Amino acid sequence: MTQARGFDLGQAASMNGTDSRHAVIIPASTITPEQIDWLWPGRIAIGALTNVVGLPDQGKTLLFCDTTARLTTGALMPPAGRARERAPQRVLILTLEDSLAATIVPRLIKAGADLELVDFIRMVQNPDGSTSLLTLAEDLDVLAATLSAQRYGLLVVDGITGYLGREAKTHNDSDVRRVLMPFTELLDRAGVAGLSVMHPPKTVANLAYYAGGSVAFTSVPRVTLGVAPDPNDEADPPRRLLMKLKGNLYGSVPTLMYRIAADGPSGVPWIDWSTEPVIINIADVIDPVREDPEDRSSRRSCEEWLRSYLDDGPRAAKDAEQDAKAAGFKAKTIRRARERVVDVAKRTFDGPWVWTLR
Repeated sequence: MTQARGFDLGQAASMNGTDSRHAVIIPASTITPEQIDWLWPGRIAIGALTNVVGLPDQGKTLLFCDTTARLTTGALMPPAGRARERAPQRVLILTLEDSLAATIVPRLIKAGADLELVDFIRMVQNPDGSTSLLTLAEDLDVLAATLSAQRYGLLVVDGITGYLGREAKTHNDSDVRRVLMPFTELLDRAGVAGLSVMHPPKTVANLAYYAGGSVAFTSVPRVTLGVAPDPNDEADPPRRLLMKLKGNLYGSVPTLMYRIAADGPSGVPWIDWSTEPVIINIADVIDPVREDPEDRSSRRSCEEWLRSYLDDGPRAAKDAEQDAKAAGFKAKTIRRARERVVDVAKRTFDGPWVWTLR
């Protein structure tokens, strides 16, 4: 009899009845392929979640206000203008981080949103008359009923880590997936696009992989977008970049550039999109904490030196590192430049390590 790790597979087959636990098999032939539709091609998919990641003061709230304004007025998505070219859609916003009267609604008005098509949820009214903060862990049924009663084109979750519930730890992948997976399934069933907004801890090194302390914040959503200052802009404040960090359901989309504009220090801010093409290495942008402008300049100089040094062919790794140090580069700078432009491999099985250009 066939054995698997000491377990009799024949015995397992005989136990696979209605009273036993067993795997639920889904034949591929029963699956009907579906085409993905997009609210914002390559960035916000209908029936799926897009997560926007960025450190504070990068315009994430302004971004969802701008998106809401365009949806509720039938305008195209950035960097296109605001001409009305499609049917307006209703937007539902879950937000805990900002005042509705002092922050969110004034920004929606400034962005040109139709407020008649915007709804907010903050609380859930319980059967005993009490109220509690809505969470995705405990109140998904309430949210499902809301999406069923009213047709929404977009559901915004501003500060998604605050909606995970009391038990979920934001650094624990299992906890985050346990909440986000049912939420994304609800979006799929309801045919509603989801847009969540969050910022990772200030100590993170890479926005793409350490959002909120858990990789689930980037792996569960269909698309992850990042917002960050343009490291090449020396203006104060600098222009910002909207980058696609993750998403395999659509081809590449260009990085977009915007500035946060306002009529004076106390004026209501809005996003001023640029139509200029952006040419930048995203790796330089999503690693804002470990590399300051001086380090970045040194690393780029080292990259250029390595390209010239290796242009004629591979060099022994030991010699290449010694020559780079002799050229005045620090070990840390050499390592960071090497990660971007050099492949490290052995020429033969027992041969020396060599560096070669990618």
